[in-house]
Amino acid sequence: MPFFYSGIWMLPMFIMPIMAFLMITFLYKKGFFDTIINTFNEQKANSNFNQNDLLENKNKDVFEIINLRYAKGEISKEEYQELKNELSN
Repeated sequence: MPFFYSGIWMLPMFIMPIMAFLMITFLYKKGFFDTIINTFNEQKANSNFNQNDLLENKNKDVFEIINLRYAKGEISKEEYQELKNELSN
């Protein structure tokens, strides 16, 4: 028995893939997918996530703390020099 004798319920099963194809084609022609890809690429370019930059910023923060403690007199000059040498290596 051929598939088209199986009843009217088979009609949506043939129409849905055609509708999906037409919808994807329409969105592609309108540039929908290009817009999404460009948005993700712009976000990736603007993120500037670099581990070396993070480490440099962390070291700068540590040096600021050491300088502040030395300025307040919490650590001696020898301790200051020792901490500074340890962190720069």
